[in-house]
Amino acid sequence: MAGRTARGRALLTRRIAAAIEADPSATNHAIARGLSCSWHTVATRRNELARAAAASSEQSVATRAGVANLIEPAGIGNDRATKHGAYREAVLEPIRARKHEQLRAMFPTVSDEMLAVQSMRGAQLDVLWQWLNEHGLVRDRHGNISGAASLAAKLSTTYERQHDRLAEIEREATNVRPAAALEALADELADDEAA
Repeated sequence: MAGRTARGRALLTRRIAAAIEADPSATNHAIARGLSCSWHTVATRRNELARAAAASSEQSVATRAGVANLIEPAGIGNDRATKHGAYREAVLEPIRARKHEQLRAMFPTVSDEMLAVQSMRGAQLDVLWQWLNEHGLVRDRHGNISGAASLAAKLSTTYERQHDRLAEIEREATNVRPAAALEALADELADDEAA
């Protein structure tokens, strides 16, 4: 279209649109041969028409062609979002609360934030192991294990590593150093005698 005038380009654009509208299944090459232009020009115009049609279309997703077999998106707390349930808040919350209480009893000096993360990991692990006990190691056609088993393996490693770290933090917080304790006591006695 480089050698055409603005009026000629507008006329060609209308003719391409009319040809596409008359026979949408016609190829870009066939339309271009009939109008003596480049198939790239026809393809560009076809794309412009498709974008304009999509923008002006007021059909909802449910009424568009090709999506009639889709179901409505699931809401919060649905049963079909995941298979193993390791991300479902409704399943995890009671287990997480129980785990948090157990961890608080084991590690009274550790921060709530650290225990919250660890209790969530523990709850996810419980749900995953329960699912794996019921379903076994599901493998795909390539022999790879299911996502639940992979996630459980990763969470187990992280859970154990963090559990050891929490135990170390608790030991450091409750570790009484005799020399330091005697110095603190001697300082207190010296302050009391001075007063």
